[in-house]
Amino acid sequence: MESDEPPQSDDTLRINVTPAGKRSLKNSHPAVLIHINEETPKIWEIKNGEYTIGRNPDCDICITTQGVSRHHATIFANDQKTYISDNNSTNGIVVNDEQLNNVELKLNDIIQLGECNLKYVPKGHFELSYLSKLYKSSQTDDLTSCLRKDPFISLVENEIRLFSQEFKPFSLLFIDLDKFKNVNDVIGHLGGDYVLKTVSNLLKTNAMRSSDSICRYGGDEFIIHLPETDSTMAKKIGFRAKDTIENFKFNFDNNAIDITISVGVTTCNDKKSTLNTLIASVDKKMYEAKKLGRNTVIS
Repeated sequence: MESDEPPQSDDTLRINVTPAGKRSLKNSHPAVLIHINEETPKIWEIKNGEYTIGRNPDCDICITTQGVSRHHATIFANDQKTYISDNNSTNGIVVNDEQLNNVELKLNDIIQLGECNLKYVPKGHFELSYLSKLYKSSQTDDLTSCLRKDPFISLVENEIRLFSQEFKPFSLLFIDLDKFKNVNDVIGHLGGDYVLKTVSNLLKTNAMRSSDSICRYGGDEFIIHLPETDSTMAKKIGFRAKDTIENFKFNFDNNAIDITISVGVTTCNDKKSTLNTLIASVDKKMYEAKKLGRNTVIS
């Protein structure tokens, strides 16, 4: 039996580090790196193991700042210490204004890779709590905890670069709530907020896989990124999302609400694909779903 209570989703900050093959499975968290060039610092969590840093999309920590080599450096971390080693990069590694090839990192060390500046902070330091909250608020929508538009676009652009090298297709779902304006008109904006939050949580918990990412792209629009997913599987996930929303019993202040979604599906399987062509394609497919009567999936 479906509940009318909003499903719970994991609001824990997901740090943007790609899994590394040589990484230890031991669940320790000795440190973080903080990208301090940007107005809102970006944070990478360092666990035990090895991490490559560079501008290549296959790096564990991908940084595209000018002067960063494709595979610039490697981080080696264990429970007690963290080291950084240069990978014969063009500009080398500068730590606290000293050019070094290999060095153990200490609290508040400033690491310069080209024009990128990273700050090293051991896990548990008081500064991290504040920075983690700041980073999360810059990356996620306050109401739905979905990614904001800018970080999501960066994610998709990185996937396009990776596709050009490895030819692994990925897909996008463009989701628009059907007749959402009627919800706000009938039960007010608080009711609309309830619907948006519930829809996003339902998609995260019942439709998406752990590898997928969701963005609140507009007021009642969401885009889901499906890595390493062809068009057939993407369409199946699209229908799963549609059925999940259609079958849930939405209720706000004793007002039963019928909610459905229209879903467009597109797949990146062409080296000529760009961010603009992919978004235009999936947006067009979503509007085709609307024209066919809503509450359906078009690929």
